[in-house]
Amino acid sequence: FILDTRTYLILFSITSLILLLGIIPLLLSKDIAIKRTNITYKSCYNLIKNKKYKNTKNTFKYDGMNHILTVIIWPIILFIFLEKSFFKLGALLTILSFISIIIMFYIKKHIDKKNIEKYYKKTTNILSITWFFKSILYLLGSFALFFIESVNKLTEYIYTALFNSIFYNNIKNTDYFEYLLITEIYFRISKIIFGLAIVIILLFFGESMYTLSAIAFAGIFTSIGLGHYKQEN
Repeated sequence: FILDTRTYLILFSITSLILLLGIIPLLLSKDIAIKRTNITYKSCYNLIKNKKYKNTKNTFKYDGMNHILTVIIWPIILFIFLEKSFFKLGALLTILSFISIIIMFYIKKHIDKKNIEKYYKKTTNILSITWFFKSILYLLGSFALFFIESVNKLTEYIYTALFNSIFYNNIKNTDYFEYLLITEIYFRISKIIFGLAIVIILLFFGESMYTLSAIAFAGIFTSIGLGHYKQEN
């Protein structure tokens, strides 16, 4: 599937315009004075060793693993399943994302009025179930793919909204810089360790659909782990 020059320029112009319009709210926002903070390896080590933010530390361990599975492993599985067609993959994700955004627009206002942690827990439970079906997708067939990915995409949007709500409430109620630092440390370290583990697994067992599906099975446990995220007191 190749775009001609004229179509490419039109799409590029539209994309550039959208990006420029997105800057306007930032130009209208007020500047916030932030105190200068010095970061040292020792301060990072002390923050890791400290029992403070224990729930957040555990959550972002799972978040790093979940990010690898969601952003890297699952798209590869989809790509292979869709006969290695970029067009089919892009079309599927675009259609499902568009549908999910519309549905999310209508249900988000109801979520905001409810118990965030309660609905967050239910959402991560659904995510763990979808990961189970993702890991056995090769046994279910093409029809199941559309249904599984539809449920998964909508659940991910709801999960992200609830996760961010808890995250920003925690920043508001804690030392925001310290909180951001600890989340980034655990998120990045988790991604590195889990990513290396996956590379080793693929080197030993090959890059077959069965191996990738077995790795995707870990999504069940990462979703359950993410479900314990709570608001800091």
